[in-house]
Amino acid sequence: MILGLSSVTSEPESADGYVNANSVRMREGPSMISEILTELSYGTALRILGQSGDWTQVICNGRDGFIYSSYVTVGSFQPVSDDSGSKSSEQAG
Repeated sequence: MILGLSSVTSEPESADGYVNANSVRMREGPSMISEILTELSYGTALRILGQSGDWTQVICNGRDGFIYSSYVTVGSFQPVSDDSGSKSSEQAG
């Protein structure tokens, strides 16, 4: 047995995640000058494929692209509920 080969896989590991801000741009490449593919809203589900510097490579709605890593959270989106029973008409800014 050769040590270390058991951790090598033919496909990269991926994880679930979501967008943690509003109006986040998914880009064609890991750069601010790369073409904008789409704009995503808070809570949008992502499949995280990996990292490239400060950027996270994702799949969203069947499209492969990059999002600045600060706007990606690993895990499942859990909407915040208001347990007080009151409804507010104010929107977060």
